[in-house]
Amino acid sequence: MQEVLDQQADDLFYQCWRLQDCSPCLHSHHPCGWCPTSSTCVPNVHSFLPILAPIRNPDICPHWSERWDLRTKGLGCYVSTVTFLTCIISIASTLLVLGLGWASFKLGKFCWGRWKRRERGWWTVWRCEKWRWFWGWRLVLRKKSSGCGNGDERVGQEADERTGLTGG
Repeated sequence: MQEVLDQQADDLFYQCWRLQDCSPCLHSHHPCGWCPTSSTCVPNVHSFLPILAPIRNPDICPHWSERWDLRTKGLGCYVSTVTFLTCIISIASTLLVLGLGWASFKLGKFCWGRWKRRERGWWTVWRCEKWRWFWGWRLVLRKKSSGCGNGDERVGQEADERTGLTGG
């Protein structure tokens, strides 16, 4: 059985190897690929997508530097593996960037809508207590109906030496 497979592989090798131009190589009825630097037609039976054969078989072309220059039947003599992969990666990255841009827009729109519908007065930043500006910006929680006043409406007012523990 192994002898039959070896014979078929040798026959395929000779059928492809005898073709010395890209167009006849790619249009033959055998699964062949074209390596342009060495001008060689090589058997290409290693992959479901023949253009991606260099991924599985690093020695598909006679010279190691032309591995990614392989041309196959599906795309013709002017499209190499590198060109194909560049195109696929460019399209995928463009779609990814567009998707991230769309998601950022939707997230911004959602956050802006939530910001516009927020309940007024749920937080202020020292809007009325200008006499404490030297302490810096601090978050002051207020009751819903509070406005600017004497500061008695603060929630969780801190006790200090001046106010005492009873707030008086």
